[in-house]
Amino acid sequence: MPFALLILGLCVAVWFPLVARLHRLLRTRQPDVYESLGRPTLILNNSIRNGWLFSRSLLAGHFQDIDDAETLALCRFLRVFAFCYLVLFVAIVVFSFISGTDKL
Repeated sequence: MPFALLILGLCVAVWFPLVARLHRLLRTRQPDVYESLGRPTLILNNSIRNGWLFSRSLLAGHFQDIDDAETLALCRFLRVFAFCYLVLFVAIVVFSFISGTDKL
């Protein structure tokens, strides 16, 4: 279990710089997309609405129309990364629940 939590922590540490890079690429290369997402940033303009718009766009694959190869590749990678993280997180929660009920 500690190893799995370490993996989740490392995933978070990788996620933030990649998302910051994606925000920068969207702001400089895809200003219309950046505006439609509410001009998201990691800290200053980080709201529930912006986070929801960004996450929904990324997970639903709304980035497929982007014509910049680097931005598109990063979006695709982050989408797979987010799904893998979610599966790992759910697996850890389920495993913790199952192993916790065995001790009762």
